[in-house]
This record gives sequence, structure tokens and C-alpha cells, in this order.
Amino acid sequence: MKNVLPIIFLLFSATLIVNAQGAHKYVLFEHFTQASCGPCATQNPAFQRLYLQNESQVHHIAYHTSWPGYDPMYEENPSESTSRVGYYSVSGVPDMLTNGGDSKSPANVTQADIDAIVSETSPISISVEEERTTDTEGTVNISVTTHGIVPSGNWVIRVAVIEKDIVYASAPGSNGEKEFPNVFRKMLTSMGGESFTAAAMGESTDFSYTFPIQEGWNPEQLYVLAFVQNESTKEVLNSGSSIDIPVQHTSFEWANIKQVNAGETASFAGSMETLFKSSQTLLFSLTTDAPEDWSASMVIGEFDLPIDYAQLPFGGGELANLGINVVPGESKALARYELTVTLADAPLVYPMKLTYFVNNGVKDVIVDNATNPDWGHQFTDGLAFAGSEGYGRISKKAFVDGVDFQVLNGVENVYYNVGWTFPSLDDQFLFRMMNKMDAGVNLLIMGQDIGWEVEGDNSTYSTPLSRSFYRNYMHAEYVADGNASNSILTAVSTDDDFGHLINTSIIDYYGGSFFPDQIIPDPSSEYATPILNYNNSSRIAGIKANTGQYKLVYVGIGLEMMGTEDSRNLFMKATYDWFHDMTTDIEFDNAMANIGMAQNHPNPSDQLTRIDLANISHNAVFTLMDAAGRKVMEQTVLAGSTQIELNTAYLQSGIYVYQLKADDAVLATKKLVVAH
Repeated sequence: MKNVLPIIFLLFSATLIVNAQGAHKYVLFEHFTQASCGPCATQNPAFQRLYLQNESQVHHIAYHTSWPGYDPMYEENPSESTSRVGYYSVSGVPDMLTNGGDSKSPANVTQADIDAIVSETSPISISVEEERTTDTEGTVNISVTTHGIVPSGNWVIRVAVIEKDIVYASAPGSNGEKEFPNVFRKMLTSMGGESFTAAAMGESTDFSYTFPIQEGWNPEQLYVLAFVQNESTKEVLNSGSSIDIPVQHTSFEWANIKQVNAGETASFAGSMETLFKSSQTLLFSLTTDAPEDWSASMVIGEFDLPIDYAQLPFGGGELANLGINVVPGESKALARYELTVTLADAPLVYPMKLTYFVNNGVKDVIVDNATNPDWGHQFTDGLAFAGSEGYGRISKKAFVDGVDFQVLNGVENVYYNVGWTFPSLDDQFLFRMMNKMDAGVNLLIMGQDIGWEVEGDNSTYSTPLSRSFYRNYMHAEYVADGNASNSILTAVSTDDDFGHLINTSIIDYYGGSFFPDQIIPDPSSEYATPILNYNNSSRIAGIKANTGQYKLVYVGIGLEMMGTEDSRNLFMKATYDWFHDMTTDIEFDNAMANIGMAQNHPNPSDQLTRIDLANISHNAVFTLMDAAGRKVMEQTVLAGSTQIELNTAYLQSGIYVYQLKADDAVLATKKLVVAH
């Protein structure tokens, strides 16, 4: 989609929609940490990555404690921080409480934890509006609206001032951390909270506070967070902050994934309700990785807008339609659409992001265990390199829904991107994956600690179903957690399908959390054989299995831990070829070694770029693809050719991939950057 047309409409009448009996439920993480705590420095970054992937769904307060060493953030408000430690009887850091319970270390908080809470509703919603009356004082107004039946109990509301990001030039404590998110500054209620009684259905209970902006606080990073808590059970009923987007979304769909044929329309209907009191401007944008011959539009209120950006004014308390329509073209894809709603002129306010997937019959699907992992593109790059004609990346939740609603029909291969995320083999996912594998779908599964998660001594994630799946579908047995000595990935040279792969280093992608699982084929399995080892030793890193019904490839590290782009692409191609019953032979290896295709020059290119060739002994095919793997152009390269001239003037700025093929074998692949 190329249209970027800012449009301002007059206020329009919204379509009235029946209100759901419940409000969006946020996840509140109360985090106890310290600037001189060594384990905090190790574990906090893992949680922060998860938090940033879910920032519109969760709230986070970091209370800094008095131990084990010096911490200036604790020193600025020692009594209130100590009070919160005592409230939860926290005895060590780091520690994390989720909605008032479920204490665990930050690194053990999972996407599944978040999804389970977000899938619920709350009988209340909390709207927080903050205003700076002067440079040194702020005012906050809080409305707690009743949407359902509030359970009886001793409920209180707590209201805290939070500093979103505190960054030091040098580490203030002894653990090396310099960046501290969502630091607790001050409680505006008493530490015991203020008594809360729910209003009648559809009405609100209001609270108002003023607070001084103290010296040492960054006013531009301050926001206010409120939460309602049961003093007997410590359950948090819901939370709200002044940087939540003041818009509530309700979906009318059973799932956020649909399957339609080319030319048909996939409609995702829903509504939005504005929670602010005075008129505000909302910004709407729609992004996608769909092919160029697909089309889509945003449905906002009474309008169906075939553009990808709009700016619209709304009054307080409005109801309006909100959704998208997608019409696939002939190009096969499983496309992702993200509809983002932001509040104008409010840089700290989190956007609302609504994600949808549309499938028009692809065979290859990448499933992410984490929300939008940074390395996920390496799987799509690999499938583009392998020559897949249609593929897509979806979340695990979308995969589960896709199986349940039968909108992944035609999928033949699943590439499960685990990385280092937990749990990877949860029962909800496994039931669906077993269903697919029993029907003949092949599975690639990659990530460190998968084996430890299922069969490790101290794992809390193992279930009877995951243990059965690990042995009977993955045909594996866990041996050891692995360590830094597993530094090289080597192919088992006698294997017909993976034996040609080049050795590659294994990188410490997660900064000290380095656990390349050592595995072996399950001794009771007649199907599994090793395909990858560590350091040319007997320590096995990867296996394959062919039951005659499905094929399985399992590697004890994530794709992101393979040290080079070439090694990742070649591994993905070998897996793709095996899944698609394409053989690998000596001719491919020789071609890879002898054919020369240099990097284009200049790179980046504006108008014209050249690609030098060597040893083109017979005709070949040159193909240019965009970053999503869609074919842009193709031409024959005659035997004896020494150069390709490529006119990039008509191409959009961005990253492209070009390949040289002969007899359907990919001989060389490079990246081209176009910059106008």
C-alpha cells in the first residue's frame, strides 16, 4: 500500500454498538529490583523485551529496594518503597508480581502469562487524565467506570507517579545497569490506598489529586498509574494510566485470522469507544506486508477508507465502527495487517495496535512464539532464499485460532520460531500442532532451552502432553543445557539432506543466557537421525525424522543464533527442500563453490547498478525480489556473461534480494539497497 493521504473529516455520527459486559483487562506487573543486584541486570532485559512487545496491554511499576547495595532511586523515596516491599513480603530481588499475585523472577514471565490475563475482561475500566497546571505541579483526574458486577471485597484504589525512563550516564549501582524503566516515584494516595466503592452499571466513581513535581524528576517522562486492589487477597481488578490511549476496542470477530480466495473480501469488524471527556484528534494508520496486488481499507465510523493514514477528530464518549477490509490478489501470501490508533500530540501515550492475518492458500507458515521478535525476519529471508512462492508469519495465538476455525487449510509446512521464549510447548499449541502433523503437516522447531523446558530437572513448564510430544512427535531426548563450549554448528556430512551445510559459529544472542541444548534421537524412535553437531563432536545439536506421515526438523538453538546470514539461509533452504521433496546433490555444492556473483556496485543504488559475474558456464536465471520475497523482475543470463546492469530508478527505496539460479538450484544470493 503506497497511499499516504492525511485526511481531516468533520465530526461524524457514530454507529451505536451494544456495549460488552466487561472492559479490557490490563496486566499490572509490580517489579522489585535494585541497581546493585547482579541477577537483576541479567534478568531485567528479558522482561523489558517482553514488556515492549506488549506495551499497550500491560502496566509496569518498578519499586527499587534498599538491598543488596546502593540505589539512588530507592534513596529518593525509601519509606514508600519499603512499605510496598512489606505489603507483598518480598524477600529477594529481582521479583515480579502479576496483578497482585503469582510471584516469579522477571525472566520467567511469559507471553502466555500476558495472553491469559488479556483474554479476560474486567468489571471496571480506569481512565486517567493528567494535566500540568504549572511547571512544578500536576493534577490528575481518575474515572473508574463500572461495566459488570464487581465482586464483594475490601477494595481500595492506589495512584502512583511513575517516571517512564531514567537513564544514567554511568551505572549508579554496582550491577552495570544504566537504564531503568517505569520507576516508582511517589504514591498520591496513602500507601494503604483510598477506599473504593463501584458505581452503578455504566456510571463512574471519580478521584482527583494534585502533586508537586520534585527536583530530580524529569517532567517530560512522568505519568500517573492507578489500580484497584483487594486488600484481603491482593488481587488487582484492573489498572489504568495517563499514557494509555483513551480508546477501548471491541472485536466482533471470533478470531483475527481469515482465509479467502483471490478477489474475495476478508472483513474484520469491530467498534471503538473514546474514553476521553473533551474532543481529541486520533491518528489511524494501516501497515501490511501483503503483496502489491492485494488491497485493503480502514473502516472508521461510517467511512470505508482505501488509504493507509487518516487523521480524525472525536468527541468524548463516542462509539464508532473500527475495522478493516482486505481483498487478496492472485499472489499467494499469508499477510499481516496492523491497524494502529494513536493520540495526536501525546508522545508518551501508547498506541492501540490491532493485528489481523489473511491467508489465501499458502503452504509455508512461520509461527512466532514471541510477539514480533526482532529476529523473525530471518525466517522470511530464509524462505525467500529457498524460493517459496507463498508464505507468511503469524503469532502463535493466530495459529491456534487458524487451526480451530479451519483457515489454515492448505498449509503443508510449519516453521516454529521459538528463539529463547517460554513456554514453547504449551498444551494449547500442542493440541493444534498434533492435529496438523497427524494430517501430514511438516514441522521445523528451533530454539534454545526447548529440551530443558520439557525434560530439565528444574523446569516449571513441563506438562504430560509436552513430554509426550517431545518424545513421540519430535522424536528427541534431552541430554544437557549446553554452555559456551558449544560454539560451532557442524553438519553431519553423511546426511543426504543437510550434510552439505557449511560450519557456522553460534553467537551469544541473548547476552550471557547461552544454553544450546544437547539432544539425541529418542532411543525408542525408529525415525530420527542426527543432522547437526556441536564443534565436530558427538554432542548432537539437531535431528530430523520422517515418519512417512510428516517430517520433523528440531535444532537446539534458534535461527538467530546461527552466526552468518549465509548459514541461516542455507539451513532454511535445506529444510524447505526436504519438506518439499526437492533433493540436494553434488551439482548444487559445486555450483555454490564455483559460480561467482559479486555484490552490486554502487550499493545503495539510485539509478543504475552493476553486478559482476564469473564462471557462468551455462544459461542461468537472474531474479530480483522485494524484502517480502515477492518477485519484482526476472531475466535470463546467458552462458559466458560477465556482468548484469540493473536499472533501479523505477524501484521504491528499500531492501531487495537478488538470486542467480540454474536448473532450479539457487547458486548465489545477495542483498540490494535502493535509496532515492
